[in-house]
Amino acid sequence: GRNLTGGFPVQGEPKNKTGAATPSGSDQAGDDSDDSNVCLDDIGVDIRGWLAGAIGSSMLTLAIVYMEIKDHRVARMYLRSAICIREEVFGSVSTEHGEALHVYGVLNQKQDQLVIALRYFRDALHVREKASGHAHESTAASCIAMGEVLVSLGHGEDANIYLLRGINIRESLLGPKDAVVKGLKDKWGKLMAASMQYDPVKQGEALPHFSRRSPESFLHGFAHREETRGQSAAASAATT
Repeated sequence: GRNLTGGFPVQGEPKNKTGAATPSGSDQAGDDSDDSNVCLDDIGVDIRGWLAGAIGSSMLTLAIVYMEIKDHRVARMYLRSAICIREEVFGSVSTEHGEALHVYGVLNQKQDQLVIALRYFRDALHVREKASGHAHESTAASCIAMGEVLVSLGHGEDANIYLLRGINIRESLLGPKDAVVKGLKDKWGKLMAASMQYDPVKQGEALPHFSRRSPESFLHGFAHREETRGQSAAASAATT
């Protein structure tokens, strides 16, 4: 599983695999050894129990709620536990695990940790492609999220690829009248228009050029103006 410790410590008496208090002394020595590679002290939940999946889903819901109220520290704690539980219970290639990874990427995106968010969105996309298929709404959501992060990082060309893929998936599933599809098409059009306007100065590939006049050019210009002024004065005197 993922090394995402920092969940909820086990409180009270330690529990055995049946949920009862662990016996002491010689009774404990006769108990079977732990058949799970997950340290229960790390997440505080026995993932072998039949309610472990529901507990992981509840932790994910709590994390989303704390994200909405902008308590990101508590949301991160719940999300780490949810990722551990869901990966162990449902497997590393499952829709539940992909959803948890995607939400963790959203949390990092809200905290402006864009590089970390991009990594988790990419992991969620790979899991969802295998678990749900390439033409699925969850796969489109991860593609769109990756495109938005890449736009924020300044990688417009890569963002166009993922945004266009997300648009095509949602449009094939929900139709062209989908509100998300319409908004994404506008964003994709703006990105395409911006990519066609290339300025080497803004890209840092060239320095701006400023024309400079030599001192002689000022003298020549002054002499030309004096000559023109004298001709106009002579013409006005002749007419009078």
